[in-house]
Amino acid sequence: MGLIYKQVLVKGNKGEWTLRVLMDTGASNSVIRSDIAHKLGTPAPLARTILAEFASGRGEVKEMVSLSLQLDGHEVVTTALLLENLTEELLIGAEFFQRYKILLDPEKEDIRFTDPEALKVKII
Repeated sequence: MGLIYKQVLVKGNKGEWTLRVLMDTGASNSVIRSDIAHKLGTPAPLARTILAEFASGRGEVKEMVSLSLQLDGHEVVTTALLLENLTEELLIGAEFFQRYKILLDPEKEDIRFTDPEALKVKII
C-alpha cells in the first residue's frame, strides 16, 4: 500500500503555509512538527502530558494547535499535537478521516469526502 502525501494550505491564527501533509490512517491523532506549529498558530497546553509512541521511539506531547486545512475544495478544521522531531511537516491521523468521513485511495494517491453532512458543524 502506498503513502498519500498532499500539498495542503494550512492556516493558523498567526498565518498560513502550504505544507506537505502525510495522510496516515495508522496514526491515531494528527501531529505537527513543533517549529511549524509555532509559525502557524499559538499552541495551547494539554490538560495533561501525553506519552506518544512513534516510529523512531517515544516522546511527551504537551501542546496542541488548532488548524484549518484546504482539502479537495473544502475548508476543514482540526487540532494537531506538537512533536519536536517529527520527520513530516504535518501528519493527519485516523480521527480526522473518521470525523470528516474521508476515504483514502493509496493506489490513486487520492482522498475522497464521502458524506457532505460530515462537513457541517452541528450543535444540538
